Amino acid sequence: MRNATKRPIAEWSETDWLTQLGKLACQLTACADDAADLAHTCLCAFYDRFGCYPWQHPNSPSAWRWCCQKVRSLWVDAHRQAPCHPPLSWEALPEGVACGAIAEIVEGDVDGEAFLASLPKRLREVLELRLAGYSWEEAARRLGIKASTLRGYLPELRAKFVAFWQLG
Repeated sequence: MRNATKRPIAEWSETDWLTQLGKLACQLTACADDAADLAHTCLCAFYDRFGCYPWQHPNSPSAWRWCCQKVRSLWVDAHRQAPCHPPLSWEALPEGVACGAIAEIVEGDVDGEAFLASLPKRLREVLELRLAGYSWEEAARRLGIKASTLRGYLPELRAKFVAFWQLG
């Protein structure tokens, strides 16, 4: 089977439509499950509006434009409705949430500034934005990168945290 993006939309199969909608949704979200939800919701909305699926619509280019706009508007709506989580303090957490080793360090003599200073510039920027209460998407926009790239820094950040306080 040839790549759907190299063929006219009018020749796309149902599988091509699902693949292309999934790719579009993946560009907007950092989570494959969220992308699948966006694509599915778009297809349901298309069916509710037109009484058929996009691959059954007589005007495929128009159907594709509608689907692209719908996926984007669904993503914007979901992003607007997402709760903004305030930064947490240790005092605000229920007892037993933090693991013992980390809790002991936090309750002891912790030099957070030294930890921040020990990080490479990019990791320090990420951590400072997240600690300031920015969401993954907001922090990524401020840094000019994708949220998925930003989340990709987490394993390195965790490793540096463990190494700094020798928890391992």
